[in-house]
Amino acid sequence: MDELLKKDKTKKTSNGQKTNEEAVYGNYVVQEDKTTGEIVVTHKSDKYPAMIAARQKDNHPSIVSFGKSGKKFGYLDSDKKIFIPPIMDRQVELSSDRLLVAHGSQYAFFDTGGKAIGKKVFDKAFAYSDGLASVRKNDELYYIDTVGKKSIEGNYDKAYDFCEGLAVVENGGREYYIDKKGANPFGKTFEEAHSFSEGIAGVKEKGKYYFINKQGKMLYGPFDEVGGFVNGKALVRINGQTKFICK
Repeated sequence: MDELLKKDKTKKTSNGQKTNEEAVYGNYVVQEDKTTGEIVVTHKSDKYPAMIAARQKDNHPSIVSFGKSGKKFGYLDSDKKIFIPPIMDRQVELSSDRLLVAHGSQYAFFDTGGKAIGKKVFDKAFAYSDGLASVRKNDELYYIDTVGKKSIEGNYDKAYDFCEGLAVVENGGREYYIDKKGANPFGKTFEEAHSFSEGIAGVKEKGKYYFINKQGKMLYGPFDEVGGFVNGKALVRINGQTKFICK
């Protein structure tokens, strides 16, 4: 993580009617041709071949890959104000205006200004969802908020994304829901629990699937398999037949 570089300087060069802007980050140079809109990142030592970055959307940073194999990744925003060099071994996500950076066995979060969130490095981390992210540090799995502070103390075997204010966690082979205070709002555990979508979630108990609402009340079922609700409909399988059900 110490390899993360800050922007050193920016300069403009002219070539006929074309005006290029160049930003220098340590050994990396980011250039944009204002006429063509092409963005090229190069390494002064030619350690990494030039790579044309994907066009950004909504001014959010874009993941760019380097090298012929494309197995190293970095971040670049549309104004070239933030640049994280290609130290990442895999692509990770941007959510809640937080960049999740992975380097070897280390994970850290940065804001869209390039500042480290909480100045902590984790053994494992997942992208923010609904304002919280699950992280693992020293064999403890818990949730942090958008400023990097531990928000939910519970040490779980597995912890999934928050959706509609609730997340699925697992302890001792049983899954259940928690709210943003870490409480189990239904006081129940399940063989399997799915994330909420449109106020409804699928759960599995005694080998069969059911749908529950956000009060924990069973609505539909039993089924052999279920999908999530989208636009008021969910795909289910029962007695060898697959069909849609409506709310």
